[in-house]
Amino acid sequence: MGEVAIEKQGKSKSYQCEFVTKENEFSYTLQIKKRRSWLWLFLLLCFLILLLLPFNKDVKLKVVNVEKIGIENVDANLKYQHLSFFNFKRMKFFAIDSFEKNSKTNGEGVVVFSNNSTTVFDLIFKLRRNAKINLSANNNCYEQIAAIIKFYKFFKTHEVEVPNRKIAYEVLVLERKTHRPVVDASVLLQKDSTNSLQLNTDQEGKAYFENIDFCSKAENLFAYKYYSDFDTLYSNKIVNLDFTEHSLDTLFIYEPEPCQDLKKAGNNEGEKYYYQHQILIKYTQ
Repeated sequence: MGEVAIEKQGKSKSYQCEFVTKENEFSYTLQIKKRRSWLWLFLLLCFLILLLLPFNKDVKLKVVNVEKIGIENVDANLKYQHLSFFNFKRMKFFAIDSFEKNSKTNGEGVVVFSNNSTTVFDLIFKLRRNAKINLSANNNCYEQIAAIIKFYKFFKTHEVEVPNRKIAYEVLVLERKTHRPVVDASVLLQKDSTNSLQLNTDQEGKAYFENIDFCSKAENLFAYKYYSDFDTLYSNKIVNLDFTEHSLDTLFIYEPEPCQDLKKAGNNEGEKYYYQHQILIKYTQ
Protein backbone atom coordinates (compact mmCIF):
# COMPACT_ATOMS: atom_id res chain seq x y z
CA MET A 1 0.00 0.00 0.00
CA GLY A 2 1.42 3.36 -0.97
CA GLU A 3 0.38 6.94 -1.34
CA VAL A 4 0.71 8.93 -4.55
CA ALA A 5 0.53 12.71 -4.65
CA ILE A 6 -0.47 14.41 -7.89
CA GLU A 7 -0.15 18.12 -8.47
CA LYS A 8 -2.35 19.74 -11.08
CA GLN A 9 -2.77 23.45 -11.73
CA GLY A 10 -1.09 24.30 -8.45
CA LYS A 11 -3.31 21.95 -6.44
CA SER A 12 -2.08 18.74 -4.86
CA LYS A 13 -4.24 15.64 -4.39
CA SER A 14 -3.25 12.38 -2.73
CA TYR A 15 -4.43 8.87 -3.69
CA GLN A 16 -3.87 5.62 -1.83
CA CYS A 17 -3.29 2.54 -3.92
CA GLU A 18 -1.52 -0.82 -3.96
CA PHE A 19 1.34 -1.50 -6.37
CA VAL A 20 4.34 -3.85 -6.62
CA THR A 21 7.90 -2.54 -6.83
CA LYS A 22 10.83 -4.23 -8.42
CA GLU A 23 14.41 -4.32 -7.18
CA ASN A 24 16.67 -1.67 -8.61
CA GLU A 25 13.76 0.14 -10.31
CA PHE A 26 13.09 3.53 -8.95
CA SER A 27 10.84 5.03 -11.60
CA TYR A 28 7.25 3.95 -12.22
CA THR A 29 4.39 5.14 -14.35
CA LEU A 30 0.98 5.03 -12.62
CA GLN A 31 -2.37 5.34 -14.38
CA ILE A 32 -5.12 6.56 -12.10
CA LYS A 33 -8.75 5.84 -13.05
CA LYS A 34 -11.90 7.10 -11.39
CA ARG A 35 -13.98 4.57 -9.54
CA ARG A 36 -17.07 3.54 -11.50
CA SER A 37 -20.36 4.71 -10.07
CA TRP A 38 -23.28 2.38 -10.75
CA LEU A 39 -25.78 4.88 -9.30
CA TRP A 40 -26.07 6.90 -12.50
CA LEU A 41 -26.60 3.76 -14.53
CA PHE A 42 -29.30 2.65 -12.13
CA LEU A 43 -31.03 6.04 -12.30
CA LEU A 44 -30.90 6.00 -16.11
CA LEU A 45 -32.45 2.56 -16.16
CA CYS A 46 -35.25 3.71 -13.83
CA PHE A 47 -35.92 6.72 -16.06
CA LEU A 48 -36.19 4.54 -19.16
CA ILE A 49 -38.63 2.22 -17.38
CA LEU A 50 -40.65 5.25 -16.27
CA LEU A 51 -40.97 6.40 -19.88
CA LEU A 52 -42.59 3.09 -20.76
CA LEU A 53 -45.37 3.43 -18.19
CA PRO A 54 -48.95 4.22 -19.31
CA PHE A 55 -51.53 6.01 -17.15
CA ASN A 56 -55.09 7.30 -17.41
CA LYS A 57 -56.21 10.91 -17.16
CA ASP A 58 -59.68 12.49 -16.84
CA VAL A 59 -60.72 15.57 -18.81
CA LYS A 60 -63.46 17.70 -17.20
CA LEU A 61 -65.32 20.24 -19.29
CA LYS A 62 -68.06 22.80 -18.60
CA VAL A 63 -70.12 24.12 -21.51
CA VAL A 64 -71.66 27.57 -20.93
CA ASN A 65 -73.58 30.17 -22.93
CA VAL A 66 -72.67 33.85 -23.26
CA GLU A 67 -74.22 34.50 -19.84
CA LYS A 68 -71.91 31.86 -18.29
CA ILE A 69 -74.83 29.55 -17.56
CA GLY A 70 -74.24 25.82 -18.06
CA ILE A 71 -75.95 24.22 -21.07
CA GLU A 72 -77.34 20.75 -20.51
CA ASN A 73 -77.72 17.90 -22.99
CA VAL A 74 -74.87 19.03 -25.27
CA ASP A 75 -73.21 16.30 -27.34
CA ALA A 76 -69.47 16.50 -26.68
CA ASN A 77 -66.74 14.80 -28.69
CA LEU A 78 -63.09 14.57 -27.53
CA LYS A 79 -60.20 13.83 -29.91
CA TYR A 80 -56.57 13.60 -28.86
CA GLN A 81 -53.28 11.77 -29.49
CA HIS A 82 -50.45 10.48 -27.36
CA LEU A 83 -46.86 9.46 -28.06
CA SER A 84 -45.36 6.24 -26.68
CA PHE A 85 -41.66 5.65 -26.10
CA PHE A 86 -42.31 2.05 -27.15
CA ASN A 87 -45.63 0.51 -28.15
CA PHE A 88 -45.58 -3.17 -27.18
CA LYS A 89 -48.71 -4.01 -29.18
CA ARG A 90 -47.28 -2.61 -32.39
CA MET A 91 -43.64 -3.29 -31.41
CA LYS A 92 -42.67 0.22 -32.42
CA PHE A 93 -40.65 3.03 -30.89
CA PHE A 94 -42.11 6.56 -30.74
CA ALA A 95 -45.56 5.38 -31.80
CA ILE A 96 -48.43 7.87 -32.11
CA ASP A 97 -51.93 6.70 -31.21
CA SER A 98 -55.20 8.59 -31.76
CA PHE A 99 -58.25 8.40 -29.50
CA GLU A 100 -61.84 9.62 -29.67
CA LYS A 101 -64.61 9.69 -27.04
CA ASN A 102 -68.22 10.88 -26.94
CA SER A 103 -70.33 12.02 -24.01
CA LYS A 104 -73.07 14.47 -23.01
CA THR A 105 -73.28 17.36 -20.54
CA ASN A 106 -75.35 17.02 -17.38
CA GLY A 107 -77.88 19.48 -15.97
CA GLU A 108 -75.08 21.88 -14.94
CA GLY A 109 -73.40 21.80 -18.35
CA VAL A 110 -70.53 19.59 -17.11
CA VAL A 111 -69.13 16.55 -18.91
CA VAL A 112 -66.27 14.29 -17.76
CA PHE A 113 -64.24 12.15 -20.14
CA SER A 114 -62.84 9.50 -17.79
CA ASN A 115 -59.78 7.23 -18.04
CA ASN A 116 -58.20 8.67 -21.15
CA SER A 117 -55.15 6.56 -21.98
CA THR A 118 -51.77 8.31 -22.27
CA THR A 119 -48.10 7.76 -21.31
CA VAL A 120 -45.50 9.28 -19.01
CA PHE A 121 -43.32 9.79 -22.08
CA ASP A 122 -46.02 11.96 -23.68
CA LEU A 123 -46.57 13.89 -20.43
CA ILE A 124 -42.86 14.76 -20.16
CA PHE A 125 -42.13 15.60 -23.77
CA LYS A 126 -45.60 16.82 -24.89
CA LEU A 127 -46.76 18.64 -21.77
CA ARG A 128 -48.51 21.33 -23.82
CA ARG A 129 -50.41 18.81 -25.93
CA ASN A 130 -53.76 20.03 -27.32
CA ALA A 131 -57.03 18.13 -27.57
CA LYS A 132 -59.97 18.99 -29.83
CA ILE A 133 -63.52 19.34 -28.51
CA ASN A 134 -66.58 19.31 -30.80
CA LEU A 135 -69.85 20.54 -29.26
CA SER A 136 -73.38 20.26 -30.60
CA ALA A 137 -76.42 21.32 -28.56
CA ASN A 138 -79.61 19.32 -29.06
CA ASN A 139 -81.61 22.40 -30.02
CA ASN A 140 -81.42 25.22 -32.55
CA CYS A 141 -80.51 27.90 -30.03
CA TYR A 142 -76.72 27.44 -30.17
CA GLU A 143 -74.04 27.15 -32.82
CA GLN A 144 -72.08 23.95 -33.34
CA ILE A 145 -68.47 24.74 -32.45
CA ALA A 146 -65.03 23.17 -32.18
CA ALA A 147 -62.57 24.24 -29.48
CA ILE A 148 -58.95 23.47 -28.62
CA ILE A 149 -58.08 22.72 -24.99
CA LYS A 150 -54.93 21.69 -23.12
CA PHE A 151 -55.04 17.95 -22.51
CA TYR A 152 -52.67 18.03 -19.50
CA LYS A 153 -54.60 20.49 -17.37
CA PHE A 154 -54.69 18.96 -13.91
CA PHE A 155 -57.20 19.67 -11.10
CA LYS A 156 -59.04 22.26 -13.20
CA THR A 157 -62.20 22.31 -15.30
CA HIS A 158 -62.02 23.51 -18.89
CA GLU A 159 -64.72 26.08 -19.72
CA VAL A 160 -65.97 26.44 -23.28
CA GLU A 161 -68.45 29.14 -24.28
CA VAL A 162 -70.98 28.29 -26.98
CA PRO A 163 -72.39 31.31 -28.88
CA ASN A 164 -76.08 31.71 -29.68
CA ARG A 165 -77.29 31.30 -33.21
CA LYS A 166 -78.05 34.65 -34.82
CA ILE A 167 -81.01 35.62 -36.97
CA ALA A 168 -82.10 38.73 -38.86
CA TYR A 169 -85.42 40.02 -37.53
CA GLU A 170 -87.54 42.01 -40.00
CA VAL A 171 -90.28 44.47 -39.08
CA LEU A 172 -92.69 45.89 -41.64
CA VAL A 173 -94.57 49.10 -40.78
CA LEU A 174 -97.75 49.89 -42.74
CA GLU A 175 -100.59 52.38 -42.62
CA ARG A 176 -103.60 50.71 -41.04
CA LYS A 177 -106.17 51.46 -43.76
CA THR A 178 -104.20 51.70 -46.97
CA HIS A 179 -101.45 49.17 -46.09
CA ARG A 180 -98.96 51.54 -47.66
CA PRO A 181 -95.42 51.38 -46.21
CA VAL A 182 -94.54 54.02 -43.63
CA VAL A 183 -91.16 55.51 -44.47
CA ASP A 184 -88.76 56.72 -41.77
CA ALA A 185 -90.86 55.40 -38.89
CA SER A 186 -89.01 54.58 -35.67
CA VAL A 187 -89.22 50.92 -34.64
CA LEU A 188 -88.42 50.18 -30.99
CA LEU A 189 -87.60 46.64 -29.85
CA GLN A 190 -87.48 46.46 -26.05
CA LYS A 191 -85.78 43.32 -24.75
CA ASP A 192 -86.20 44.40 -21.13
CA SER A 193 -86.39 47.56 -19.04
CA THR A 194 -82.70 48.38 -19.61
CA ASN A 195 -81.99 46.90 -23.04
CA SER A 196 -83.61 48.14 -26.25
CA LEU A 197 -82.85 48.55 -29.96
CA GLN A 198 -84.20 51.20 -32.29
CA LEU A 199 -84.12 51.47 -36.10
CA ASN A 200 -85.86 53.55 -38.78
CA THR A 201 -87.80 52.05 -41.67
CA ASP A 202 -86.55 52.27 -45.26
CA GLN A 203 -88.47 53.22 -48.44
CA GLU A 204 -90.34 49.91 -48.24
CA GLY A 205 -91.37 50.49 -44.63
CA LYS A 206 -88.96 47.80 -43.40
CA ALA A 207 -86.50 47.74 -40.52
CA TYR A 208 -83.91 44.97 -40.14
CA PHE A 209 -82.52 44.01 -36.75
CA GLU A 210 -79.33 42.04 -37.35
CA ASN A 211 -77.72 39.47 -35.02
CA ILE A 212 -80.72 38.77 -32.81
CA ASP A 213 -80.08 35.79 -30.55
CA PHE A 214 -82.17 32.83 -31.64
CA CYS A 215 -84.28 31.52 -28.72
CA SER A 216 -84.11 34.93 -27.02
CA LYS A 217 -87.14 36.94 -25.92
CA ALA A 218 -88.27 40.58 -25.95
CA GLU A 219 -90.88 42.36 -23.88
CA ASN A 220 -92.52 44.42 -26.60
CA LEU A 221 -92.27 45.92 -30.09
CA PHE A 222 -93.94 49.02 -31.52
CA ALA A 223 -93.38 51.79 -34.06
CA TYR A 224 -94.08 55.51 -34.13
CA LYS A 225 -93.66 58.47 -36.43
CA TYR A 226 -93.81 62.22 -35.95
CA TYR A 227 -96.12 64.17 -38.27
CA SER A 228 -95.85 67.94 -38.31
CA ASP A 229 -99.62 68.27 -38.63
CA PHE A 230 -100.69 65.58 -36.18
CA ASP A 231 -97.87 65.13 -33.63
CA THR A 232 -96.51 61.61 -33.01
CA LEU A 233 -98.59 58.63 -34.15
CA TYR A 234 -98.08 55.13 -32.78
CA SER A 235 -98.60 51.62 -34.06
CA ASN A 236 -100.12 48.64 -32.34
CA LYS A 237 -97.84 46.90 -29.82
CA ILE A 238 -96.64 43.28 -29.90
CA VAL A 239 -95.70 41.88 -26.49
CA ASN A 240 -93.76 38.86 -25.25
CA LEU A 241 -91.88 38.14 -28.45
CA ASP A 242 -90.17 34.76 -28.80
CA PHE A 243 -87.51 34.53 -31.49
CA THR A 244 -87.70 30.74 -31.75
CA GLU A 245 -90.88 30.91 -33.78
CA HIS A 246 -90.59 33.71 -36.32
CA SER A 247 -88.32 36.36 -37.81
CA LEU A 248 -90.93 38.73 -39.33
CA ASP A 249 -93.62 40.95 -37.80
CA THR A 250 -95.91 43.63 -39.20
CA LEU A 251 -96.98 46.78 -37.35
CA PHE A 252 -99.80 49.14 -38.35
CA ILE A 253 -99.71 52.87 -37.64
CA TYR A 254 -103.10 54.54 -37.17
CA GLU A 255 -102.86 57.33 -39.71
CA PRO A 256 -104.82 60.60 -39.18
CA GLU A 257 -108.37 60.51 -40.50
CA PRO A 258 -111.50 62.63 -40.22
CA CYS A 259 -113.97 61.38 -37.66
CA GLN A 260 -117.12 59.98 -39.27
CA ASP A 261 -118.97 59.71 -35.97
CA LEU A 262 -120.61 63.08 -35.27
CA LYS A 263 -121.50 62.05 -31.72
CA LYS A 264 -117.85 61.46 -30.90
CA ALA A 265 -116.99 64.74 -32.58
CA GLY A 266 -119.47 66.58 -30.36
CA ASN A 267 -121.91 67.11 -33.26
CA ASN A 268 -119.47 69.61 -34.79
CA GLU A 269 -119.55 68.55 -38.43
CA GLY A 270 -116.86 70.99 -39.52
CA GLU A 271 -114.19 69.80 -37.11
CA LYS A 272 -111.69 67.04 -37.91
CA TYR A 273 -110.50 64.31 -35.61
CA TYR A 274 -107.97 61.51 -35.88
CA TYR A 275 -107.10 58.38 -33.95
CA GLN A 276 -103.87 57.91 -32.03
CA HIS A 277 -103.41 54.51 -30.38
CA GLN A 278 -107.17 54.03 -30.91
CA ILE A 279 -107.86 57.23 -28.96
CA LEU A 280 -109.81 60.03 -30.65
CA ILE A 281 -107.80 63.26 -30.84
CA LYS A 282 -109.17 66.61 -31.98
CA TYR A 283 -107.19 68.10 -34.87
CA THR A 284 -106.38 71.83 -34.62
CA GLN A 285 -104.23 73.80 -37.05
